[in-house]
Amino acid sequence: MGKKLIIMVCIAAMIMTNLPDWSAGADVSGTAPSEAGDTVVGNARLGSKEIIMGDRFIENETLWNDTVITLNGNLTVNETGSLTLDNVTLLMNCSFNGEYHIKVQSGGEMYILNNSNISSANEYRYLFWVRNDSKFEMRDSELHGCGYEWGGTMDLAGLWINTNDTIFENDIFSNNGGGIIFYQSHNNIITNTNITNNDVGISLDASSNNSISNCNIYSNDWQGIFISSAYGLSNNNIIRNSNISNNNNGVVLGMTSNNTISNCTISSNNNTGIYIEDSSNNEIIDCNISDNNAGIHMLHSTGTSVKDCNFSNNTYGTVVDSSSDTTITECDYISNGNTVYSRDWDGLCDRLSINVTVLSPAGITCWKSSDTEISDCVIFENEKGICLQNSSNTNISDTVISSNNETGIYLVSSSNTLIVNSNISGNYSNPDYHDISLSSDSHLNLLNTTFTNVSFADNASTLNVSWYLNVNVLWNNSIPAEYANVSIQDFNCTFDLINRTTDKLGWVRNIVVQEYTQNHTNTTYFIPYNVNASQMAFWNLTSIPITNTTELLLYLNQPFPHNAPVISNISTVLPEYDEDTTVEFKFNVFHPDNLTLTYRWYLNNTDTFNETEVKNDTLENTNITQEINWVHWFDFASHGNYTVKVEVFDGNATVSCEWVFTINNINGRPEIEYYYPPKNIILGNHSRVIFNVTASD
Repeated sequence: MGKKLIIMVCIAAMIMTNLPDWSAGADVSGTAPSEAGDTVVGNARLGSKEIIMGDRFIENETLWNDTVITLNGNLTVNETGSLTLDNVTLLMNCSFNGEYHIKVQSGGEMYILNNSNISSANEYRYLFWVRNDSKFEMRDSELHGCGYEWGGTMDLAGLWINTNDTIFENDIFSNNGGGIIFYQSHNNIITNTNITNNDVGISLDASSNNSISNCNIYSNDWQGIFISSAYGLSNNNIIRNSNISNNNNGVVLGMTSNNTISNCTISSNNNTGIYIEDSSNNEIIDCNISDNNAGIHMLHSTGTSVKDCNFSNNTYGTVVDSSSDTTITECDYISNGNTVYSRDWDGLCDRLSINVTVLSPAGITCWKSSDTEISDCVIFENEKGICLQNSSNTNISDTVISSNNETGIYLVSSSNTLIVNSNISGNYSNPDYHDISLSSDSHLNLLNTTFTNVSFADNASTLNVSWYLNVNVLWNNSIPAEYANVSIQDFNCTFDLINRTTDKLGWVRNIVVQEYTQNHTNTTYFIPYNVNASQMAFWNLTSIPITNTTELLLYLNQPFPHNAPVISNISTVLPEYDEDTTVEFKFNVFHPDNLTLTYRWYLNNTDTFNETEVKNDTLENTNITQEINWVHWFDFASHGNYTVKVEVFDGNATVSCEWVFTINNINGRPEIEYYYPPKNIILGNHSRVIFNVTASD
């Protein structure tokens, strides 16, 4: 009995000595028992234990799950290793910043899943590196207390990703140096993730083609999202459907291009909602931008496009500093301190295009800016609607500037400003203010634009007012006079101001004629104008005062009325045909006065600009309606875009009609051009014949 007892004790002792010593930091990368007692090769099923470890090297496929681990050392996933954390809390127990780290080597893999949490065990920060050519995913998990120092490649600042194709989904990052830092890292996905109370929420350097979507990025000390190209290009990144708020700056783009920010709420950032510097061709689309110091601020950037955005309660809606080729379209600016403010900060600010609705204390201000385009805007209930200072070549079109408290449009030392097809009205709350105010040698041209009053601060500033004149020329029987000459003369008929030719409907449209020029002391009028229309031997002349955009109808009835040929029943054609198709073109024509008619057919290949007269003839007995036709075969070399036109001429009046269509390119059948010997040849015994064929396709 005593011997058996001794043997059992020895066996028990052997089993005890083979169990991993968790408290001493035993290697958990090999075989270990689970909480249920089963054995899984290559995994450590830790159950619900609380474990303290030292340095760990993961060299094969390893699973840690359902446990709390305090790590007094480094965790390294080697090039052959794969570590999965499943519902694991990993506490990095540093005694000073950067003492311990987590590192995924090239070739290694790490997956952080299912409510896992990696945090600092105390106030000291750990480091986390994911090297190039490794695999990394983090889903439904958290990371806190990582990173402490910025600079260089920022590998001491937070979770540092130096590989491609990582995935972050439904995660939480807080109280890190950088929430996620991508360095030379591409094609990553960050979605449904909260990133808060870090120095920087997400940093991308030398990283392209990354996607950030449905994220909540808020209360980060410096930037919510920082995209730069300090160590290589960071282009083609997408930020969408995210809330970016209460950061110092919401999104910062530096030396980067072709990024898109769309459907985001960017609000309550202390400095700027979106800051763009030394960057090109970036897009901001369908965003709500509110309660920032500046909604968007561009500096030394080109080709920025802002579209369909709402700006509200920002101190500055949009600031454009020394930037060019900027477009702001279909945006609403409500209750911003300043709406759009463009200026030459330390370089030329030019080619700004604006299409917005403005309801703010200050409207649009351009300072030392050139080639600015403001179109399709509604600007109302501001102090000043549009203010231009030391600016040139500004074009404003199709814009309503109304009910602004002081001035609708205010120019100071600004030249070559043009306002077209606009309305400026009701922009004064007392007699000291006006729709238009000009000072310091400013020059404003209005075209088809209405206003009530103007003020001049000096005699060097000028206002020129012009309108459109549209002239329609007809023959006596109301047929349009195609190719008629229209000339505009001053009221003394001393010289022609304009010479134009009518189109096929008899119109000359949008002739610009000046009504008057005005400065502080004088107004000089140029009306009325004499308008003369003529074709061959027939003409008409009238005098007209032009004080608004006007349509004028003139009949060529001098020295006596003349009727034109009448075309009817014009055949229709399909929009397109294939090659090897015959098409017929036909119409009816008659002349009320039975004049001899000449007609000419033209075939115009609009791809090659080659117009050819293909047929001409004359008609007699034209008081009877006659049908005219022309048939053409489009062969296998005829593909292209075509216009077929016919002109009918009675010696004075010309009328025309045309057909427009496309001939599609198809593969034609081969053609045998020559063959030998001929058919039905008779050969004798021992004859020798060489067969020869020439063909084309």
